[in-house]
Amino acid sequence: MVFRSFAHLRQVSELLFVPVKFLIDPANRRTTTFRFPRRKGSSGLYTTPVYLTNPKVWGYTACVIDIVLSVLVPEQYEAILLKLNRYMLKREYR
Repeated sequence: MVFRSFAHLRQVSELLFVPVKFLIDPANRRTTTFRFPRRKGSSGLYTTPVYLTNPKVWGYTACVIDIVLSVLVPEQYEAILLKLNRYMLKREYR
């Protein structure tokens, strides 16, 4: 199958074509947490997904992928989110 890219060369450094099956596999997904100045009602932490592609996909791009996957394959993706939520709850209460 041939894909035609409409990426603007000044805005995109690299295009990755990754199968959805790879992205929904929990073995290929992690998270990273950033600290930022605490604001009222905020934990001071920001967690973003990281996909273990080569190179890794994280930040805004990974967040968009998460949103798209939750619509495309909600049954598969729900299990990933439940596992992540349990992990994050354990980390917060240490």
